[in-house]
Amino acid sequence: MKECLYCGEHSFEDSFSLRRWANGFYCSVKCLNDDISEAKATINYYENEIKDSRNQILKYENGRSNLSKEEIEKIEEELRKARSRHVATLQKLTHMESLQKLNKLRYKESEENTVK
Repeated sequence: MKECLYCGEHSFEDSFSLRRWANGFYCSVKCLNDDISEAKATINYYENEIKDSRNQILKYENGRSNLSKEEIEKIEEELRKARSRHVATLQKLTHMESLQKLNKLRYKESEENTVK
């Protein structure tokens, strides 16, 4: 379904927009569960990226790295982006799981039937 938050047509950046997510829906419980699984994997990915970036920056600050200042600035920018995406995905996952437990997440089983 075109509007589904998981299988629908949307950009990669949309998955980090809580406002767009909150205004959307899933076409099925399967899409919701798949999105939850993907969010958990994404959180893991960004945790590893954050850890790796911090290690590279610490090595540079301690003089144990031969990276240039420009390379470190690029790593710092990627670290900021990873932290932002990590936090947004954590918030989205927490919200999805709580709405799922409370049975308040909207999804569509068909075009005519919206379940709340």
